[in-house]
Amino acid sequence: MDTDLGKKYWSKEKDYYLKKVLFLNPLNNFGMFIQASLEELNPLDIGEKNQSMFDSIIEDYKFCRRKTYEYSVLQNTSIREMCSVYSFAYSIYDKFAYLFRAVYDIDVPEDKVDFTEKNLFSRPYKNSNQKFYEIKNPAIIPLYLESQEVRAKNKPKGIGIGTAELNEFRNFIEHKSTFLIDADKLKSKSEQLIRNIRDLIIESYLLLQGSKKNMTGDLTVCVGTSFAKGLQIHNQLNKKS
Repeated sequence: MDTDLGKKYWSKEKDYYLKKVLFLNPLNNFGMFIQASLEELNPLDIGEKNQSMFDSIIEDYKFCRRKTYEYSVLQNTSIREMCSVYSFAYSIYDKFAYLFRAVYDIDVPEDKVDFTEKNLFSRPYKNSNQKFYEIKNPAIIPLYLESQEVRAKNKPKGIGIGTAELNEFRNFIEHKSTFLIDADKLKSKSEQLIRNIRDLIIESYLLLQGSKKNMTGDLTVCVGTSFAKGLQIHNQLNKKS
């Protein structure tokens, strides 16, 4: 980031996103690379309406990310406003549930779908007997594990901070006066939540990339990396044997 181009391009806001691993670029996970700030995602083959829905979720995330930065660093956002942003950010989980329902034609009523095992991942898709979490796409695994926590009322035993604990905090701020909210705790929870949402978006993007093949074929769908290709070949050989 010490190049002339980097100095002109960079800002304190971008530096915050880079250090907190909030850019929608997997490169951000591996170090302080200015290239990680490039967030242009290739269009998904999921239909115009569903693509618009995905794009809207991305904009929701960027809005919440900026508000988290303004609250944590600039301190020009009030506790009351940040509490609203926190709840809005958490709703992104259920927005993805709605999108998955539309893309994979999951058998759950529109007004019942949410990002849980019961109301999304354990439902059959596209008039099949196969449950959504059984879909042949490894990208489903982290999403399925998150579904068991995201709306949980109590933190599962044996884990640190996660979506269940963040949901407990959401319930607290939605049912208590803002007078009772600790500013430092709101900051730390908001930063953790926005990071979780960032990972959720990347995981969902990887899953949706293979949605068309999932719906039309019986092969394991992976992102085109050497590891993913090796896993695909392994599964195909096991199936033949």
